[in-house]
Amino acid sequence: MKYELIKRHKVAYSECGTDGRLNLFSISLLAQNNMTEYWKKIGSDNLVLKEKYNAAWIISKSKNKVIEFPIWNQDIVIRTNIVKKKIASVIVETIGEDTKGNILFIDKKESCVIDLTSRSIRKISTVSFPEDFEPGESIFEDKFTLLNEEFNENDFVYEEKARALDIDFTKHVNNSMYVKYLLNSFENSYWDNKKIEEFELHFMSESTENTSLKMYKKEKDDNSVKMLIKNDSGECVRSLIKYRI
Repeated sequence: MKYELIKRHKVAYSECGTDGRLNLFSISLLAQNNMTEYWKKIGSDNLVLKEKYNAAWIISKSKNKVIEFPIWNQDIVIRTNIVKKKIASVIVETIGEDTKGNILFIDKKESCVIDLTSRSIRKISTVSFPEDFEPGESIFEDKFTLLNEEFNENDFVYEEKARALDIDFTKHVNNSMYVKYLLNSFENSYWDNKKIEEFELHFMSESTENTSLKMYKKEKDDNSVKMLIKNDSGECVRSLIKYRI
C-alpha cells in the first residue's frame, strides 16, 4: 500500500523573512512537521517507538530545492511520501505546491532509527512499520552531495550555544535549528541579489543543551557556500548552499 500525508497550510507572517516570503528555516520546520505526522499515520511515530522499542527516528541528511518561495498568506499544499526504504534507512520527500499543483519547493530527507540508549542505528525491522508498505514516486532524483571541504579558523564566523528551546523530543538539538544557526552566519543584505536554489545538510553528530556550536563558511566561485558546524566533540553538521544571481 502507498501511504501519503497531504496537508493544506497558509503561510504565516512569523514564517517569512524580510522579503515577505516563506524562509528556509520555516520550510525546514514545515517539512519536518509533515514528516513526523506521516510517521504517526503509519503507526511509527517517535512516541510509539520510544514507549515500545526505546528507539526514535532521526534525520541523517536533508536537501532542499526551491523553485519559488511562497509569499505571506499564500495557501499551499504539502505532500509527504517515503520514496525509498532500505534495511536501516528511508528517503522521505516532502513537496510544497500552490493550489494549482505547481511545485514551489522540495524537501528530501534520509532518516534512520536509533536506539535511545546506545544511540546506534537499528534496523527498521526492529520497530513498527507497515508490512504492506509500497514506496511513493520520487520526483527529486538528485543524490546527496559528497561534502568534504576542509575548513580552518580563518573560516570561522560566530559561536552559538544550544539553548533549552532548541532541544526536541530526542533530547538533542532539533535538526531545523541547525538551519537557523547556519543562515544566521549571513547578514540579510547578503541575499539581496541572490536567490537560494538548494540547501543541503549532513548531520554527523548530535548536540545537547548548552553545547557550544561554532559556524564556519567558505564562499566559492560557483555560486555556492560550503559550511560547517563544530560542537564540543568535533564536526557536527556539514552544509552546502547553492544560489543564483
